[in-house]
Amino acid sequence: MEQINKNEIQKLIDYQKQPCISIYIKGQQPSGAIVDKMRIKYKNLLADAERKLQEDWDFNRRESKKILQEAEKLTGELSFWQHQSKGMALFIGPGFLEYFKVSVDINKQLYINRDFNIIGILEEYFDDKQYLVLVLSKKSCQFYHVSKNNIDKIDVPGMPKTREEFIEGVKIEDEPRYTSHATGHASGTGSGQKAIFHGEEMGDDVYDDLMQKYFKKINEAIEKYVVKTTKPLILMCVENIFPAYQEISTYPQLVNDFVKGNYDNVTADKIKKLSQEKVDNFFEEQMSEKITEYHKRKNTEKSSSDLKEIVISSFLGKVDQLFIKKESSQPGKYNTEENEVVLANNYSKEYYDLYNFAAKKAFSTGAEIHFFPEEKMPDNTDIAAIFRF
Repeated sequence: MEQINKNEIQKLIDYQKQPCISIYIKGQQPSGAIVDKMRIKYKNLLADAERKLQEDWDFNRRESKKILQEAEKLTGELSFWQHQSKGMALFIGPGFLEYFKVSVDINKQLYINRDFNIIGILEEYFDDKQYLVLVLSKKSCQFYHVSKNNIDKIDVPGMPKTREEFIEGVKIEDEPRYTSHATGHASGTGSGQKAIFHGEEMGDDVYDDLMQKYFKKINEAIEKYVVKTTKPLILMCVENIFPAYQEISTYPQLVNDFVKGNYDNVTADKIKKLSQEKVDNFFEEQMSEKITEYHKRKNTEKSSSDLKEIVISSFLGKVDQLFIKKESSQPGKYNTEENEVVLANNYSKEYYDLYNFAAKKAFSTGAEIHFFPEEKMPDNTDIAAIFRF
């Protein structure tokens, strides 16, 4: 089962053969009965797909069976269904089969058209608010990458794992005042020896300077490691460390809040749980800013809530932020030669979902896509967009 990432989504968008079959199945908590129900549901959806291929797409039974044969093999794989409590999305075409775990709730479960319906996949992708966590103390630092379902500890090249490790790398010849101002003592017998401090007895100014250099070393390592990322970074530390690190940090997405406490010996799952609330607030503020920006641009050429205009603009690469009401759809087509959007009453070989079309084009040109329930949509519309130009 593939991981949902940008490359996998683009592969679905770029697939050219027809017909394209998209199946979404809602997940439930695993049990013997639930697993059987999901398998039966899937088997029935494949039967519906076979019937539609023959009735609507003029395939004979042998041809439709050939398209679905790899997907049908999954019905007998018990171990496969025992791991589908989250839900799943499958994409089937001539010589093509991809499937993903998804948790979004999709009402319409079967689509057959000229391209894949990836609205559910896009919603899952953009709903996975990934972020970074730096667990920082005077004695150690740990770095994590967090996604919706995982937390991974990362060994960042060049980042000292402990304060002592950093201090051991400080040479006396480079930092002579560490020994001359310390009330404690440093071991080392000559120029170029490593400065090793015993206890916390050095002078306050020396101690503060050393801690600042320790933080700078951490910041430099993180900056090199996360180049080109826009993921927010949240700190977990005691109260007096946060402003000191915030002052020297050059990471643009450092969250202006932190999880207070000492977390040297806390499990990764606990770190994820404690950091989630702070980061959720950060993402909520980001989204509010984007909606505010939409309202600022309302009634100008830099925004729109007109489906036809948004479809054309997405094709031209103008869309920067796309807002879609969950479960919205509209059959139609975009005539590129006439630069005209035609609405229809029903789906067919000729008419496809214009929301899916706009989302795919927007995604391929680097737009962010946001899926909201009706009450959160700007201006109570089904679709809205902020344009780049």
